[in-house]
Amino acid sequence: LMRSECALAALPLDAPEWAKAFARYQRACEGLSEQWRESLSRYSPTHWLGVSARSAWARLENWCRQHHPRLLEELRPPASNEQIELIQRHVWLPLPTDLRESFAIHNGGGRLIFGCELLTAESIVGEWVLWRSVAGHNDDFRERHTSFPEGAVALDYTNAGWVPLTRGASSNHIGVDLAPGLKGTHGQVIIFGRGEDHKCVLASGWAE
Repeated sequence: LMRSECALAALPLDAPEWAKAFARYQRACEGLSEQWRESLSRYSPTHWLGVSARSAWARLENWCRQHHPRLLEELRPPASNEQIELIQRHVWLPLPTDLRESFAIHNGGGRLIFGCELLTAESIVGEWVLWRSVAGHNDDFRERHTSFPEGAVALDYTNAGWVPLTRGASSNHIGVDLAPGLKGTHGQVIIFGRGEDHKCVLASGWAE
């Protein structure tokens, strides 16, 4: 754990190796109590989760500057604390640290993620409220939904714990899952929406 944390601290945020170093740190934390980690580590895992978002954006921005500068022009300025709390007040579930940190860097904008629109805090709330209005369809469509990995995502048509972060065609989204299935993890990134019967876990967190 100490070696992996020192390796993280020594790497520049835009270094390609940062993500792999963070993955090693996460593995080193597994099975250790919060009290034990806090007594040994310089920073908490929550701190490094926020740094992971800054590292991801640093690498994305560096790539854009070299290969596609116009993408940078589409990104919006940082979200204010009030804009971030607007999401929190509607969802009523704790937002992951890396998601909060990401909004503190860019409040959406552009189509960096598979050509999908990166939503602003205000747009996220609008989409979330819209999906809550059709929650009554969950029982109607439940049988046709699947999860990959199995048991990781709730077999719902819509779920109050799904926070849309991108908007694609036919009201399909990539977002964070704050109410995962029994075999899922809080903050995992999933696909969901009107045309997404097969709910897949894409990453363990937004920064990843």
